Parts: sequence; structure tokens; C-alpha cells
Amino acid sequence: CPALQGMTNFVSAFAVTSGVPLNCLNQIPQSRLDPNAVALLKLFPAANQVNANGSYQSNFYEVTPQTILSKGYNLRLDHKFTDKDSAFVTFDHYNSINQQQPQFAGVIEGGDSVSFWTTQPSYMVVLTETHVFTPTLINEFRISKAQQYNTRLDPGDINTTYGIPAQYGIAGIPQTTSNGGLPRFAFGSTIGAASNTFGSRQNDTWQKVGSWQTSDQITKVVGRHEWKIGGEYNFTFGDIAQVAFSRGNFSYSGVYSNVPGSGDAQTSLADFLVVPTAANATYAAAGGLS
Repeated sequence: CPALQGMTNFVSAFAVTSGVPLNCLNQIPQSRLDPNAVALLKLFPAANQVNANGSYQSNFYEVTPQTILSKGYNLRLDHKFTDKDSAFVTFDHYNSINQQQPQFAGVIEGGDSVSFWTTQPSYMVVLTETHVFTPTLINEFRISKAQQYNTRLDPGDINTTYGIPAQYGIAGIPQTTSNGGLPRFAFGSTIGAASNTFGSRQNDTWQKVGSWQTSDQITKVVGRHEWKIGGEYNFTFGDIAQVAFSRGNFSYSGVYSNVPGSGDAQTSLADFLVVPTAANATYAAAGGLS
């Protein structure tokens, strides 16, 4: 392919009669490729649907396993203190653990397409005490607590494998507890809206919610009538921590490699691959990059 530096009339330069193939366009010079970006792309598996038809053709397809483990139990203890005093306590526990393997093995995982690994341990404990003053006057006191602790985290053990960003020339990513793995890389649109992503899952969440409940009720039997009076108090609480991009986020929309002003996002991968260099005199005067 001929050199394009200084070229202004691409129509005549690449005319059919000139003998210059059209596939010389849209080629990134080898010297401009970012070796770290190339190394990341090499982590993707090769196509395994080379003879398929439709949307799977020349693509990679795999069904990943998903494990859902649900377990729970219930306990009850009754005790009679006297003929007029009795009580019972119940304890209920349930937990659902959902783990689906990422679309891609290793550190590239699959970005927003990856399902969180979730846990939802929940429990409830209830204490009820009944006191009989007389056969026609009974008091019932009850106190209970319910709580759920929910986690939605990046799958697998990548989040506890540290130093991965530095291996690909990515600096400044905190290597703190459970913050291992790659940043999120998004292609095709602006931050948070891209449909093609790889790297770690975003929005890791730790959530604890629950409530306290207390009630007291007096029952009085008068002839053929039964009167009930009492009160109830409820207190709810919740703590939620959700980190959007704790490992960083890199979005590529093609704005640096497409036709200026076109809004074409199909060149977003070129933005990812090209190493920015100093601009020519015209753009450098405006503080730009090439």
C-alpha cells in the first residue's frame, strides 16, 4: 500500500485504474499498535463455529455451567415454666448460592455479560411467651428479628488474584481485598451503555437488610365475647454498598478513529488498539493528539 502521509485526494489515489487495492484503507500501521491491547485481544478464544450458519458463523460459542445450591432448616423449642407460663422459640435459616461460570475463561471473563455470583443467607428468630393470669385473661408477648445478607460479586477467583492490570500496562488500579482482575472494557458507545464488554463485572454489591418486631397482646373473655387489645413496634434497617467501577472502566466509541462528526462507533476497537502519538502541526497547535 502507498504511504498516505500528505494525501488529500483519496478518490484519485485509490481509483480502480491506479492498481492500488481498496483494502489498503482502514489499516492500522504495525508501529501504531499498542502491544498491551494486542496482548489482551489474544486472550480471546479462537472461533469454534467456523462452519456454522447465521450469527454463529466464524464465532465462539460455549454453554457454561451454572450451579444453584439452596439449603435451609427450621428449629423450634417449647418450654413450660409453670402451669401459667410457657414459651417457645423458632429459628429459620435459608440460603441460595448461585454460581455461573463466566463466558470466557481467565481474566477476560465477559464484562457486563457475566452473571454475578450471589449469596442470600437469611434468618428469622422468634420468641413467644404466654402468661395465663386467669382462665379468662391471657397475655402473649412476642419479639422477633429477621435479616438477609446478600452479596453480588465478580465470579470465580479472579477478584482475589492481584497484579493483573499491571501485567497489561494498566496503572492505578487499587489492588485491595476482592478487587483483583481486569478493569471493564466497553466498546461501541459511551460509558455504561456499550453492548460489547470484557473484563470484570461492574457494580459489586454487599447488602444487609432486616427488621425487629415486638408485640404484646392481652385477651379478655367476657361471657360470650372475646376482647383483644395490644400494640406492635417495628424497626427496619439496611446497609447497602455498591461500587460501580472499583477496578476502573475504559470505554471506546470510535470518536478518535472514525470520520469526524459521523458518530460511527464501529471503529471503537481501533481506538483501543492505536497508541496516541503527537499530532501534526495543525492539531498540535490546538493541543490535540493524532
